[in-house]
Amino acid sequence: MFLIKVAPLTNILRPNSQEISFFSSRKLNIGSLTEIKMRNKKYPGLVLYCDTIKHQKTALRSASFALKPIEYSIIDEPVLFLYQIELAKWISEYYFTSLGIVLKKFVPLYLIKNPDKFVFKNFKFTIGSSTSNSKNTEQVLYLYPMKYVRNLNSESEIELSSRLSLKKEFDLFSKIKNGEINEIRGVKSALFAPYNNLKKIVIYEELDPSHISWDKKPHYNAIKVAKKLAKLTGAIIENKSSLPCLSSYLAIGNSLLNNEKNNNVKLVDLQNLSYGDIFTKYIFDVLRKNYQEKKSTLIYINRKGHSRLVVCRDCGFMPQCINCSITLTYHIFRKQSFLVKTIKPYLLCHYCLYKIDVPKICGKCGYHNLGLFGFGAQQVEQKLKELFSEAKILYIDSETKTANNEQGIMNNKHFIIATSAIFKFKDLEFYTVVALAPDLELNFPDYNASLNTFFNLWRLKKLAKNDFLIQTYIKENIVYNALEKNNYKLFYDNELKERKALNYPPFIEMIKLTFSHKSQKKALNEAKILHKKLEYIKDKKKLNTKIFDFMPALIYKLKGKFRYEIIIKIGNKNVKKYLLQFIPFNWEVDILE
Repeated sequence: MFLIKVAPLTNILRPNSQEISFFSSRKLNIGSLTEIKMRNKKYPGLVLYCDTIKHQKTALRSASFALKPIEYSIIDEPVLFLYQIELAKWISEYYFTSLGIVLKKFVPLYLIKNPDKFVFKNFKFTIGSSTSNSKNTEQVLYLYPMKYVRNLNSESEIELSSRLSLKKEFDLFSKIKNGEINEIRGVKSALFAPYNNLKKIVIYEELDPSHISWDKKPHYNAIKVAKKLAKLTGAIIENKSSLPCLSSYLAIGNSLLNNEKNNNVKLVDLQNLSYGDIFTKYIFDVLRKNYQEKKSTLIYINRKGHSRLVVCRDCGFMPQCINCSITLTYHIFRKQSFLVKTIKPYLLCHYCLYKIDVPKICGKCGYHNLGLFGFGAQQVEQKLKELFSEAKILYIDSETKTANNEQGIMNNKHFIIATSAIFKFKDLEFYTVVALAPDLELNFPDYNASLNTFFNLWRLKKLAKNDFLIQTYIKENIVYNALEKNNYKLFYDNELKERKALNYPPFIEMIKLTFSHKSQKKALNEAKILHKKLEYIKDKKKLNTKIFDFMPALIYKLKGKFRYEIIIKIGNKNVKKYLLQFIPFNWEVDILE
């Protein structure tokens, strides 16, 4: 008889145990797929441990439960390398997320649904390091942000992304495992492929936010996972980012990048704002000159919609989303048919997509004195059409699809108005680039705001063939000074100095705990209870950590639920592991990096 520990390929919430014990009359391979039964429901599971019962008698006698048998094995042979199992365990532990959900990223769903397609002689998986066979083709993973690769050079190069069908993903995983492909280009999902001889991981734009999985579980940072993968497989890391993350800069220092050739970065004071409260006179003159000389201009405004909000000029009331504690954004819907041109304004919540018509009177005082405040990309487009009626204008946001000939499509446009979605396009160049309102990003209440803003502006600077113009109220800010001097080291050294003084990552680990509930009272009470519990544990065990008081989340109400947060700063990873075991399963845990 054998004791078997299995990780069910389903969501088992932390801090519950991620492995379940069973017994079997025969020995099962570590990494094999089996079917288990939990609460009268069947699930696929991955075998993580197998040993004879006699070696575990003491532990079994003290157990408070009776072992159930494994009745059915889906695939007897290992379907994962040992390093893949270790990587999955590390992701689960580090990000405090379900091991089963993580393992589902590694095990192709097509294989689970079609186990008969698993042919051992053609799809061999061995237990041990991926690099154990030096005769295998050396493999290189090119890890991109959400910029899809085109024009691959040979059959040995492939693209891995979530857009693949289940069958295509399985076929590619098979070829990678068998060494038939030596160059793999992909986004974060490519980290879970079965490399049998991974020698190098090339990382592009490690600061790009699309490397972080935040909207779907498991939540993880692909750059962090890539570095762990390299450690487990013996692969080397090659960084080809335009700017490093702070931890990379700390590790490698000034040798990482050389300052590039400086194009003309000019800071334009917004105190001289004119032309519809969008363009200063200096910016307008540049736009007019480029238009007359048929030179392309990219105008960057990282805010969708027409105007930031609708405000009552009498009482100051602003229409709010009924589901979120967010002011609704003013949008304009435009549609041009053969005979009819439709223009309809509306208010939209960018979080839950709640939508209403623009009110004609104030919802609080009943007066008609409503006005628009702030501007978004749609209003910039409208203003340009007023100023340059014959201009060809292209608008790009997150809903704009990429095209094979991106530069060609943009070449015949006078003005391209874009949000941060411009960064998903490759190999672009514009005569002039204008950043209209980066102060808004810079002043966002997030400790990463300066770094994120600097990264976006640095990338914009690279798109400018001639001038890069920034409209700002705060010309003296270190972000703008470093850009003007073309000196990223100036910004990085200052940023690290401030973070060290304030105890922020990368010098410590920081955890954000979030509780959400439809009842405001319930959310508040749960936050009070957990905070009191954590403070008690900290004092009793004399833990080297700082637990901040619970507080409403930045967006207090989101999609109908009230949210409270607790921030914890931790200087020791053992303290982190110890504290997290006391976090109830109905709290969301985010590791801030």
